[in-house]
Amino acid sequence: MARDGGGGNSSWIRDHHDSTCSFGMDLVVGIHRLLGRRCARGVIWCISLAVWLCSPRLRRISGSYLARIRDFAAARGRTLPRISTRLHIHRFCCALLDRILAWRGILGVGDLVSRNGSLEALVAKGAAADRGFMIISSHAGDMEFLRGVNRFFQNRPVNILIETGNNARFMAYMSRVNRDVTRRFVPVNDISPATASRLLEAVDRGEYVAALGDRLLREDTRSVEVSFLGGRAYLPAGPWILASLLGTEVVLVHCVEIAGRPQLFLRDAGPVRLSRRGREAELRQAVQAYARDLEEILLEAPLDWFNFYDFWKE
Repeated sequence: MARDGGGGNSSWIRDHHDSTCSFGMDLVVGIHRLLGRRCARGVIWCISLAVWLCSPRLRRISGSYLARIRDFAAARGRTLPRISTRLHIHRFCCALLDRILAWRGILGVGDLVSRNGSLEALVAKGAAADRGFMIISSHAGDMEFLRGVNRFFQNRPVNILIETGNNARFMAYMSRVNRDVTRRFVPVNDISPATASRLLEAVDRGEYVAALGDRLLREDTRSVEVSFLGGRAYLPAGPWILASLLGTEVVLVHCVEIAGRPQLFLRDAGPVRLSRRGREAELRQAVQAYARDLEEILLEAPLDWFNFYDFWKE
């Protein structure tokens, strides 16, 4: 059953991402180059304060999510770091800066902390695989560091499935600062059989496919109902169906900031096999396992989830 998971969020992206000032981003990056990360983040602090003050809807949605994860953590006896809507929006703005720095090659794999050997496992899996595999992440943290990690994949490309419709000016800025960033973007607004065939050929050549598994693009997006952070939520089925069609293994990868450092988490989810008879149950099992993995990531880094819309619709 499909549910509306993107309408409100698309509006926020359209109002903020697509109106992003290239000069302003270049200015912050310039401050980072000349004066360092601390000064650049000081500027980001002022920008995020303005966003927080001028966006009551954003504060409300952030507060709803933070209350939910606070209750979820308490029910499991977990203690969260200090969280607030102000810190949440500031963290989002910092992640946007880090994304641009990664696109420009200023930040890379050397800035990552590998949790439980995640980076080494990802590198080893990439080096040993005859075919490519599918990397599924989320809107938690910043997966742009995959560009740096890709160097260890013997320079085999990562094809990134991305929603581009509401981010035209932002995408143009990305292309200007580093054309290689957008060259491997695959729009997911309308995945056709031809697109799937092209991705299959890419995987057979040893390339990788990366997708996000925690946001519905449209009201009619095919979704799966799962338990997530103590409530019922709808997550997209598309990445898992695509993985089944491509016949690839799935690796869940997240990069979130903990104690001021980007940290890489990996879980090998294995191949996705959807049979005719048990298709719906197998699909729900795969998506629910992903939701549990994402819950654990968010308990480690609660401020790093950037799905700013009424996710649970409760």
